[in-house]
Amino acid sequence: MKNFKRIMAWIALILIVGMYAFSFWAAFHDRTAGRRWFMASILTTVFVPILVYIIIRSYSIMQERRKNGVSMRDLMKMKKELKEQEKKGVKNKETKKEEKN
Repeated sequence: MKNFKRIMAWIALILIVGMYAFSFWAAFHDRTAGRRWFMASILTTVFVPILVYIIIRSYSIMQERRKNGVSMRDLMKMKKELKEQEKKGVKNKETKKEEKN
């Protein structure tokens, strides 16, 4: 888990620094493009850490589930079974109402 977090942090750092470096370079070549790239850099500064946090959190949740023995396949299977039970439950309720009438 530590290595995954470090890798994600380095990727985020490279993206953010790269955006600022490119916006700095673009400011010297074309002022209007430089302004747009600077705004993109500011947005990158906000959204990349949020995205990295979401990825890390999702990874840790999946690891917990895997440790507890529940995989995504198991969850999908449980969900499908619950839907089938609900359908059967709705059918049973309808037949009981018809029998009462």
